[in-house]
Amino acid sequence: MSDQEPSEKALSAENEALTKALMRERKARKLAESLLEDRAVELFLANRELEETIETLKTSNLQLLQSEKMASVGQLAAGVAHEINNPVGFISSNLGTLRDYIEDVRNIIEAQRFAIKAGTECRDADEYAKINAMAIADLKALLEKADLDFLMVDLNDLLDESIDGVKRIRKIVADLLDFSRTNSSDVKAVDINELLEKTISVAWNELKYKAEVVRDLGELPKIYCNDGKLSQVLLNLLLNASHAMKEQGKVSITTRQVGDNVKIVVADTGIGIPKDILPNIFDPFFTTKSVKEGTGLGLHIARSVIDSHQGNISVSSEPDVGTSFTILLPIGKPSA
Repeated sequence: MSDQEPSEKALSAENEALTKALMRERKARKLAESLLEDRAVELFLANRELEETIETLKTSNLQLLQSEKMASVGQLAAGVAHEINNPVGFISSNLGTLRDYIEDVRNIIEAQRFAIKAGTECRDADEYAKINAMAIADLKALLEKADLDFLMVDLNDLLDESIDGVKRIRKIVADLLDFSRTNSSDVKAVDINELLEKTISVAWNELKYKAEVVRDLGELPKIYCNDGKLSQVLLNLLLNASHAMKEQGKVSITTRQVGDNVKIVVADTGIGIPKDILPNIFDPFFTTKSVKEGTGLGLHIARSVIDSHQGNISVSSEPDVGTSFTILLPIGKPSA
């Protein structure tokens, strides 16, 4: 028995040590689980806060883009009003002329009605002959005054011109509304050449007095993009080109398919950009214009939009020669 007792004591001590070790392991596991749960909660809250921050930044970026777009529309407002006022003016003039023509035709019709009625009601041959002669004389005078042959030709011309004027107004308003609508994140297949034409239409009054616009538009596949945001980029480039002209100059717009990309080049023969500031032109709030002329956000937004389309925008310029902006956009649908 004396030999067995130490063994039992040793076994008991060993079991006690094992039990304590197991208890320490359980405590450690519970502590680890508690820490993991706390960390998971922290990560969840941090992730939710990050998502909210990203959403806020997206909203802020959208508002910034829309504000810059509205600033551009504000700059164009007087020119757009002038563009609309021209067709409104000749439509108004045409309507006045049409009213005079209608009055002449009404007088002729009334004279014919009188002659028909008098002839129908008259029972005396001599009286009828007298009335008929008077009616013919009145009609002849009215026809000579109205110059009916010219009136009928001019009537068609006035109507065609007025219809064309209404179409011009409708196009200007539609392009402006399409341009100024609130941006969304929608991406769809877009014809870049068609988008360029719409943007030129919006900026036309700014361009036509300063520059000859030369188009060299190649045959392009549709690309997936946000047309509203891309239109803002193109408008900024066109307005900058117009503002770069001291006198009459030229703005050249070229589009080509280059491999898996569409290339857009907007070049002008303006004053150019000095080399010392050329690296800064895409920086936010950097501008060489006065406060009234620019916000300094146009080119910064342009680069942000092109980056979001997984494209590239670059610039080359030479003082007193001109500036050229080149945009490359992928043809395929951009990844999320």
